[in-house]
Amino acid sequence: MLMLAFCIVISQLILELDAYIEELKKTEGGIKEFVNPKYKDASKTSFKSSTRLECMMQDYPKTLPPSARVGFTVMDSWLAYAPVKNNPEDAAKVPKGNPYHSATSGEMAIYRANSLILRKAGVQVDNPVNEVFNGQEVEVWPRIVWKPTWGLTFADIRSKVSGNCSITQRSTLAIKGQNIFVKDLFLDGALVIDSIDEAECSWNVDVVYDVQTSDIFGK
Repeated sequence: MLMLAFCIVISQLILELDAYIEELKKTEGGIKEFVNPKYKDASKTSFKSSTRLECMMQDYPKTLPPSARVGFTVMDSWLAYAPVKNNPEDAAKVPKGNPYHSATSGEMAIYRANSLILRKAGVQVDNPVNEVFNGQEVEVWPRIVWKPTWGLTFADIRSKVSGNCSITQRSTLAIKGQNIFVKDLFLDGALVIDSIDEAECSWNVDVVYDVQTSDIFGK
């Protein structure tokens, strides 16, 4: 099997190598190309940047015969789609209600995704508020981040969160460690839990109007 990932979207192509090699022999790797120019303004008389020929890896199935087995899985956009490709000036010009696709909206998308994941794991997470940053009105969820070692799958995260946990909208939570278990946490402030992967710690406290950091170096 061969797995390829490409930018802009969190997308992956999983190919069967034997069939892929046979297809390469026929097409020599050729995929239909197209031009996607970026113009400076609506007059379309000058380019904003150099244009070029492009092709998409996801067009590979179009070269396959009708008998080929091709399938796909689609995820909700909040979990799998948050491109960062527009600078702040261009993003601020995007009509209200349309996605900004900027660094600002990309950062907020991470907080939103992590908040919704914890909600699905049973944590009570406050709703977001709307604020304006860099000329862009965005939803601001609790600032929740964790290292991949803490939870790569939803099953990982659900197994490490238990009891009656709640996080207010203005809170910040950073989890940096593999074996960190959160139980009965009430967070209305900022909490950073930092541990080595060999350590195992359980965290069940109330944090209100404060910044707390826990460094765990061993069991």
